[in-house]
Amino acid sequence: MADNNQLDDKIIIIGASHAGLACAEQLRANKFVGPIMLIDRLAGLPYERPPLSKAFLQSHSLDNSENDTKFLLRGDDWFSSLDITLIAGRTTVAIDIANKQITLDDGIVHPYGRLVLATGAVPRDLDMARGLDRVFVLRHQDHARRLRSAIKDSKRAIVIGGGYIGLEVAASLTKAGLGVDVIEMADRLLARVASPPLSAFFADLHKQHDVVIHTGVSGTEIIQDDGVFKGVRLADGRCLEADILLVGIGVKPDVALAETAGIATSNGIVVDAAMRCSIPDIYAI
Repeated sequence: MADNNQLDDKIIIIGASHAGLACAEQLRANKFVGPIMLIDRLAGLPYERPPLSKAFLQSHSLDNSENDTKFLLRGDDWFSSLDITLIAGRTTVAIDIANKQITLDDGIVHPYGRLVLATGAVPRDLDMARGLDRVFVLRHQDHARRLRSAIKDSKRAIVIGGGYIGLEVAASLTKAGLGVDVIEMADRLLARVASPPLSAFFADLHKQHDVVIHTGVSGTEIIQDDGVFKGVRLADGRCLEADILLVGIGVKPDVALAETAGIATSNGIVVDAAMRCSIPDIYAI
């Protein structure tokens, strides 16, 4: 491998989920021999995200249990065998374009030859529920662990959002013994991604498992008591009481770091056909 002091060859990838790992893997597969560093805001080894709403959430293992390692995207041996450095649990707070270096939240500065932004997306939150206790989103394993822990002392849940994440979480909560209401603003479930017959199929399937479906609902009001979520009041005046709320209303591109650095964005990071950003030697995937 190239010496780590050869900074012109050093590639830093910010984000160690599917895209970031695939990028690092393909760099090695295509004979890149320079230093590769992966930086991720989450502590520990990267996890798969698709199982979070079902298999991970339904796991009976305790938080941080060794049983959760079966959901890892890559193990320690993968990083060592490909000579890839992983810095986990650190957030990149700034990109110094002029000096080609990044700064992490611990103050450490890392120079790069080329930089890849694989920052992914962040969950959309619900303004009226922001900051309340017993309100959850689901994007990564820490979210899933907190929700899994809250299930143990809950009897009823509300899911806002009738897309795939909302429905999968509803199924997991039902399997755990909770009563569940799903609230969807559109007139049917999965309206953006599925045909009406498929929407009807999933609605019937969930109803057969005692999930209560509310479609065509807008103007909901969050009920809280001293900062703790207690339920939802629908536009028609009905009140749905619950112990926990899962907000599953989609995601938005995580462009905060790029915007701060002056990189062009437009509902995502703007790139050309070679995934190059508006700043030389910076790419986005």
